[in-house]
Amino acid sequence: MPNLLPPTLTFDRSNSLRYVGWFVFPALCVMAWVFYLERTVFLDAAFQSFTVITTNELAIQVGRFGAAVTQVFPLVAVRLGWSLEGVLRAYSMSFVIYPFVLFLLLVGVFRNGRMGLLLALFYTLLVSHTFYWIQSELLQGCALVIFFYGIADALFYKDHPALDHPLRAGAIYLLMTGLSVVIIFFHPVTFIPFFYIWLFMAMSGGREKRKAFYLLPVLGLGVMLFKRFGLPANAYDTATTGLADSVLERAIHFFSLKSTQNFYADCVTDYYCFPVLLLTIIVFYAKQRNFLKLFFVVGSVLAYLVLVNCTFHWDVEQFYIESHYQVLSVMLAVPLVLDLLRAPRWRRVLLFLIPAVVAIRVAHIGWQHQVYKKRIVIEQNMLAHAKTFDGQKFMVSIDDLPIKDLLMPWALPYETLYLSALEHPDSSITVLCMQGEQPYVTEHAARTDLFFGPWGIQPDTSVEKTGYFRLQDTIPYRKLSRVEAFGSN
Repeated sequence: MPNLLPPTLTFDRSNSLRYVGWFVFPALCVMAWVFYLERTVFLDAAFQSFTVITTNELAIQVGRFGAAVTQVFPLVAVRLGWSLEGVLRAYSMSFVIYPFVLFLLLVGVFRNGRMGLLLALFYTLLVSHTFYWIQSELLQGCALVIFFYGIADALFYKDHPALDHPLRAGAIYLLMTGLSVVIIFFHPVTFIPFFYIWLFMAMSGGREKRKAFYLLPVLGLGVMLFKRFGLPANAYDTATTGLADSVLERAIHFFSLKSTQNFYADCVTDYYCFPVLLLTIIVFYAKQRNFLKLFFVVGSVLAYLVLVNCTFHWDVEQFYIESHYQVLSVMLAVPLVLDLLRAPRWRRVLLFLIPAVVAIRVAHIGWQHQVYKKRIVIEQNMLAHAKTFDGQKFMVSIDDLPIKDLLMPWALPYETLYLSALEHPDSSITVLCMQGEQPYVTEHAARTDLFFGPWGIQPDTSVEKTGYFRLQDTIPYRKLSRVEAFGSN
């Protein structure tokens, strides 16, 4: 494919930023391999991989079929007969391999180095805990949005001949249509970065864009309308989006919300790049007297921050809300990469500053593993105490669990099963967290042939057929006290 992009877009060989992605994604791959337990024996990832293993199928939930791109890794590993450790490592690696492949396509096939840099920044600038809460479809969708506009930024200009050839143009248009479908279905929020990047690029001058570029948002809008009115709504997305119903009422109290207060604190410890980069962009556009982009970027950032903090206004877990905050990194990295790096004076400073900041952020991500290692150690300690009793199935009240360190306990049956079965299938132990209404626990308390999950039951045979777990005891679930589960200390 001919490369007609100017050096400021493709990054010539003297530009150190062309190596940022080549550092970020291999480094994340290494950490994904080393910290595979912290990443996969944790909440949704444990549940989804358990579903993949026990059903031997993809675990697509609420129509977010884009998740197949990562779930196919553990599925293939299971079908190839890999060990449980191999399956979990494959699942952990998939969430880094996926954006790495997108990066390679951007810089290798579409010759778009700056969008490759944007993808690397997305996976580092505001990432602390989402590296360990791996399965967020929003983050996977945002990566695909960046890839989508990486193609547009490379090919949808009149001075690029790629779309002059009818067959090639048809293939690219078909690709963009398919990508827009996957993006919108990935997560209810992916439409925000989708339209944000298009509007930013539409406001940018320079090279003359093809008419097809201005039709790109039509693709997304069409898919959104079909999803909204052509398909039945799923309960999960309806409940989640319903949380935003009172945003305007809460916006009046934005600065006093617990979520906003937490964000202030997190900007000091984890998201320090956010205020610095936002202030930098404000200064840049003010000096350029580009008030249109100034108001667009700052207005979009503030509006989105109000939306997130007023929707999740309580003391929500940081790993969850961080996935929503990462959209802010798209909003700030886009002007950084597409505008600031094209200004000679700013570019000379950023050539050295960006690699340094990215290196610090990668180290920061690695340091955060201690939070998730701690919860693994707690569960391993609980399993060690459980082994002193007869049986393989136990229950512990939520009141007897160190919730602050476990973060959330609902996936405990899968997490403990993984940690115990990694030693050997015969050493399998599962621990259910007793919380809220769980009528099936009382109803089937005397059964010895059932596996209790957080929302229901399934036969032991459906768990054992995989060969990774063996629940062969003849004793019903036993409830452990705090002392029995963790000792007297």
